[in-house]
Amino acid sequence: MANKYYIWKDVNCNGTKPDWIEISGAQFFVLGKDKTQKRYFKRIDDGVEDGADVLIMETTYEEYKDWHKKQESKRRKKKRQEQYKPQFISLDELVSDTEFTYSEVIPDTSVNVEDDVLTNIENAMLREIIASLSDEEKQVLKIVKQAIEKKISERQICREMEIDREEFRYKREKIFKKIRKSFPQN
Repeated sequence: MANKYYIWKDVNCNGTKPDWIEISGAQFFVLGKDKTQKRYFKRIDDGVEDGADVLIMETTYEEYKDWHKKQESKRRKKKRQEQYKPQFISLDELVSDTEFTYSEVIPDTSVNVEDDVLTNIENAMLREIIASLSDEEKQVLKIVKQAIEKKISERQICREMEIDREEFRYKREKIFKKIRKSFPQN
């Protein structure tokens, strides 16, 4: 990949069917210092990533303005994107001016500790309440549990176990009231 410089053979052709002359970088530098002539150049660097040469070619003022406008737009866009470039930080790094790592400081939003604690307390209370029930009451709760697990109606389970459905419903409601009463009210 190299820079190649091209100028018009006839300076006055104004870009109309020009004949091109390749000049060296030093000659181009001297040409740029010469303030007696107003000459405009555009840089063509498409394919530079693939190893292509960069061409610096003489052009008209209008073409130069269009090229320059596009270049400035690309430059501003690149500068804006630099601000939002992803940054990677190790969670094991120390947070500046502290003795804590990021993994110790950043909260885990997928876990709600307070809700977990309250659920555990409620479950423990429920286990205690169930443990205090009579054997007959525990049997009623087992039937309710079976109905839920098997995804069938309580009526069907009562039929299979040859239990009076109305009596079962009465006992179930009585147990549920007893359990609700044992829980503190919010």
